Amino acid sequence: MPFDLPKPVRTIGTQMPVFIGTTGDAIDAIQSLSQDMRKKPHWHNAQELLFGAEESGTTSDLKAAHQAFEHALSVENWLHRPVAG
Repeated sequence: MPFDLPKPVRTIGTQMPVFIGTTGDAIDAIQSLSQDMRKKPHWHNAQELLFGAEESGTTSDLKAAHQAFEHALSVENWLHRPVAG
């Protein structure tokens, strides 16, 4: 069952949706990547944590999955980081 992420994730420079707000959306975005890309450890880890968060629904699992997903996007330079100011 999909849950809302602790905060929506905004992407840049990828064909993933610009805003990803649920565990289901994040899993779908990862699964849209090529098989070679999904095999990278950061994507594999993010997907496993997202599946776990969907099973448990606990706040701690959702936070861990959110962090792992943002980390994977960051590794690929696909995480939008707003400029402060």
